[in-house]
Amino acid sequence: YGKQYRQYWVIPQGKTATVSFKIITPKTGTYTITPVGDTDSFTVTGNLSGNIEDLGTTRTVSFQITPTTTANKSLHFNTTVTSGGVTYNIDSETQLFDIRERTWSQELCSAFGVPVTALAQVRASDSVFGHTTAGGFFSEPIPICGMLGDSQAALMGQGCLEPGQVKATYGTGSSIMMQIGAVPATSQAGLVTSMGWEFDGQVSYVLEGNINYTGAVVSWMKDDARLIGDPGDAEVCARRANPADSAYFVPAFTGLGAPYWDDSATGLLTGVTRTTGHDEIVKACLESIAYQIGDVVDAMRRDTGLDVAELRVDGGPTANAYLMQFQADVSTANVSVSSVAELSAAGAAYVAGHAAGVYDTNAIFRQIERTTYEPSMDERRREVLLAGWRAAIKQAMCR
Repeated sequence: YGKQYRQYWVIPQGKTATVSFKIITPKTGTYTITPVGDTDSFTVTGNLSGNIEDLGTTRTVSFQITPTTTANKSLHFNTTVTSGGVTYNIDSETQLFDIRERTWSQELCSAFGVPVTALAQVRASDSVFGHTTAGGFFSEPIPICGMLGDSQAALMGQGCLEPGQVKATYGTGSSIMMQIGAVPATSQAGLVTSMGWEFDGQVSYVLEGNINYTGAVVSWMKDDARLIGDPGDAEVCARRANPADSAYFVPAFTGLGAPYWDDSATGLLTGVTRTTGHDEIVKACLESIAYQIGDVVDAMRRDTGLDVAELRVDGGPTANAYLMQFQADVSTANVSVSSVAELSAAGAAYVAGHAAGVYDTNAIFRQIERTTYEPSMDERRREVLLAGWRAAIKQAMCR
């Protein structure tokens, strides 16, 4: 993909050789086979160029080579496979891309031993990356008009187009991403600066924090610790628990991610007292999800000086009303749960449709319905809870 592969064959004089090879990936795009060398001494016939999807399910290319002289001559073929290009936000995750110059970094490519010529062309996120018939499903090739990485697509799907807007995806872990606009900012608080996209001719950068365990905490309670029988039980237990209990759970099963980045940290249940029972432990596990995401949101505020008034969220755990309210309380921001389940797919589709002129993007974002949770916790209570959480984090990171 996006590279040039060189292959060699030895053909006895007076014989015709049939050469076949399969294009495994990508599934769409174009291929070109170019004879190089003593081209006047050979006859080459066959499918030397075309669309990959036209090769059928086998995606096999075949051609014939016949020498036209008894002299010892040589010929080789350059096979180039191209599938549109790559988009900015994907490039910036390869460790080879200069996000400020928005091009492949000669210095980084040299350090990793990757020739720049082996890398695909960089394009804006709303470019036309190629055409496809989806293996013959469409009678005519249709354009592929948008490409975004998973987290950036969710940010787009949430309509976070202005600096200071933040989304959080609750999956096995969590990606919390802030739109910061046209100028990249270097994080001093343990976050990562990356490309968001180039859309409508405008470049956007993002700050991102990734957390190892959020939704997986619920899975751990159900499948490993056997604290709950169903994910929905977590909310029932949390509401039934003693609100004054002081237990904290730090889910550092494989260390801590953003903003701490400590892979030697270990999981911890602390603050256990005589009031701590089954429901209180479930409550502590559930609240650890909100605390971790709140830590990243606070880091974003410190890095940018921007106010985060709203956190737009998606993912399975957002169905837990107790968790969403607690998230709003500890983050001091409105938490808005999208009615659209697949935000990443929706974000990429929005970009493609807008690029194709099918619809106005802003009109689409206005159609998304959201359920909003507003902060309601007393400030003093919140500070006490956060102080206890920070103490628990320090314990988990103690070597």
